[in-house]
Amino acid sequence: MEKTKDTMTTRHYWEIKYDHNDLDKEKFKKFTEYVEHLLRVTTIPTADWEGAGESEIDQDYISLNGYGEDACETLRIDRLQAIAGLKSIYKWKDSCNTHNRPYNEVVTAILLVFKHVFKDQVMLSSESSHYKWGDGYRLAQQVIEDIEGPHYTVTQEVTK
Repeated sequence: MEKTKDTMTTRHYWEIKYDHNDLDKEKFKKFTEYVEHLLRVTTIPTADWEGAGESEIDQDYISLNGYGEDACETLRIDRLQAIAGLKSIYKWKDSCNTHNRPYNEVVTAILLVFKHVFKDQVMLSSESSHYKWGDGYRLAQQVIEDIEGPHYTVTQEVTK
């Protein structure tokens, strides 16, 4: 049976409250370590913004998309306001529409880990129902437990 693609919007939003112009370098480093671990433990392939090369993770940003035909919109999170094209603003809101393709699980898990690391500095919301975050919650929880231990739990603070 041929797999069909969900063309419904599965747009997830994140709002960053920048503190002193940029996100904290040490916290962002911790976040990228979580993302690297997450990409190692998931079975879902991800790629660069075009859906072909490798996902990009460095000290100042992460950028990834679904792989091949499962690519849709790129998830990109920047530590520095200048990279994001901003000039000393307090808040920045961005989004990623996955059309519920397989990498939706990776995107939602990364956003939940982002929230876990930056706490109240990050707010998450979504146009889709909460059930589309379920696999992401489980993956984020696995990653957090792998790194911090079983006594840590992922936040479920996602608004619609």
